[in-house]
Amino acid sequence: MARDFVATVLGGTPDDQLWAVVQCTSELLTNALAAAERRADATCLTWSDTDTPVQVTACTTPRWTRIDVRDPEPCLHPVRPHQVLDEGGRGIEIISALGHFAYTIGVDHKIVHTLIPVGDPLTDGERGAALPCDAVAIGGDAT
Repeated sequence: MARDFVATVLGGTPDDQLWAVVQCTSELLTNALAAAERRADATCLTWSDTDTPVQVTACTTPRWTRIDVRDPEPCLHPVRPHQVLDEGGRGIEIISALGHFAYTIGVDHKIVHTLIPVGDPLTDGERGAALPCDAVAIGGDAT
C-alpha cells in the first residue's frame, strides 16, 4: 500500500526517480514494520485493525523527494553484518546508494528519512534545508 501511495502521490515524477523513491519507501517500510512488531512484543501490545503504528509521508520539490517513515520504536538498530546476496540487512545500504539517510528520535517513536536527489547531487545546504532540523544524517553519497 505504501509503494502505491508514493507512486500515486508522485505520479508526475520521471520513471527513474520514481523507481528510486518506491525502492527506498519499500526498504524503510520493511524496517518500520519490524520495529512496530518488536515494540508490540516488548510492551505486550496487540495492534488492532484501526491502529497506525507506522506512518509514511512523502514530500517533493524540483530538486529532491523526501520519504519519512515513522514507527513506534524510539531507537535505531545497527545494521547487522551480512553478505551481498543475503535476504536481509541491505536496506540502509540501498537507501544510502540511492539517496541520503537520516533519522529523528522521539520519546516514543523514530522517524527515518530518505532524501533522494533529482538530477545532480544535492549540496550540503540543500540537504540541510530538506531535512528536519533535529534529524541526524548518516551517510548517503547519492550521485
